[in-house]
Amino acid sequence: GITMILYNSASPLMKMKKYGEAEENLLRALKILWNNGDEEGLAICYNNLASLYLELGNYKIAEEYYLKGVPLSKKIKLKQLEIENYKGLAEVYHKTKKFEQAYEYYKTFSTLNDSITNQQIEKINEAERQLIDDKNKQELELLNKESEIKAYQTRVTVIVAVGLILLLLIGLYSFYKKYQNKNRINKT
Repeated sequence: GITMILYNSASPLMKMKKYGEAEENLLRALKILWNNGDEEGLAICYNNLASLYLELGNYKIAEEYYLKGVPLSKKIKLKQLEIENYKGLAEVYHKTKKFEQAYEYYKTFSTLNDSITNQQIEKINEAERQLIDDKNKQELELLNKESEIKAYQTRVTVIVAVGLILLLLIGLYSFYKKYQNKNRINKT
């Protein structure tokens, strides 16, 4: 609803350098989300506010919002948002020359980001394996159908051959009987 509009409008407003409007919208959204107990919306709003304050150079408030966002994004399992919060904290600490903390948060960000990347790679690999399996199943089904068709064709060929042989034998038998009858008639 209105809260989504408020916190989704922040990013474009920030790009247009309308920081006051972006902050106002995010703080209004934050109040509504807090009253509604919307944890996912709060986590996103915390991250957006932290990004805004980071861009404005208000590192203390940016740090506060990132630190609020980390446990909440963990709790509700928004891994990508958790990663963004760690990256933001690394940036805040770098800008404030707290290099040891910046390094620790960057390591956490990097580790989580790599794990997400590895999970995505694994999902891609699994999808490829599934496609190969599906393709192999289709090929096997096609081979089975071809085999059935060949077996059917062989049965039809055998039936036709047996039928032709029977017709030939019937024809020869009838020719033989006529020949025998003709010989009997000639002898009498």
